[in-house]
Amino acid sequence: MLIFNLKQKFCKFCYFDVNILCLKFVNNLCAFVSWWQNFVQVNSYDFTKEKYTQLLKALQDRGFFFMIFEQFIQSPRDRFVILRHDVDKLPENSLLTAQIENDLGIKGTYYFRAVPESYDEKIIRQIAELGHEIGYHYENLTTTKGNLQLAIEDFRSNLEMLRKLYPVKTICMHGSPLSKYDNRKMWEEYDYRDFGLIGEPYFDVNFSEVLYLTDTGRRWDGFDFSVRV
Repeated sequence: MLIFNLKQKFCKFCYFDVNILCLKFVNNLCAFVSWWQNFVQVNSYDFTKEKYTQLLKALQDRGFFFMIFEQFIQSPRDRFVILRHDVDKLPENSLLTAQIENDLGIKGTYYFRAVPESYDEKIIRQIAELGHEIGYHYENLTTTKGNLQLAIEDFRSNLEMLRKLYPVKTICMHGSPLSKYDNRKMWEEYDYRDFGLIGEPYFDVNFSEVLYLTDTGRRWDGFDFSVRV
């Protein structure tokens, strides 16, 4: 499984955040990493729309099947990619990546925060209409300053709000790097499955079997950056 985590700018104006997951690629992992390193050696800081399209086409040409995260939870398969977009801000740019992917017959998973810089009902509907998965990018312990009871009620309210636009089945924690709170800690007291949810990448992916690629640091070859632990 390959996770591709992108937080970049296209043409110095388009901010986006994608994670690519590519599972069960162990047999050819060395070959893939070699190919990826060759790709990024030339394109480390190239985040144009054209380069993103080229990357997706290259993955398709290498025989990868693109899945949304909900599909992975329900019926994983060999040699596949999950594009996970964490829409931290500028949702109009996520619509751009959604359109690029749609033009290639690719579906991704888009996680929206419940804050004005991310949550845009019109754009969420547009992305969903393209066939992409919509999920909740939660940060409730951060927004409630660590109050568990308030956090779970905030989670419930925001999830219900998002479900008016899309039947959300999966969620993903927002890292909130400036906060002292780890938003995953809510699930030490509560169970997200009680809300009719089936998956959360930080709990439902075995990262020891995953090749995780991220654009953290605003470069394609940020191999020193990995999953938040």
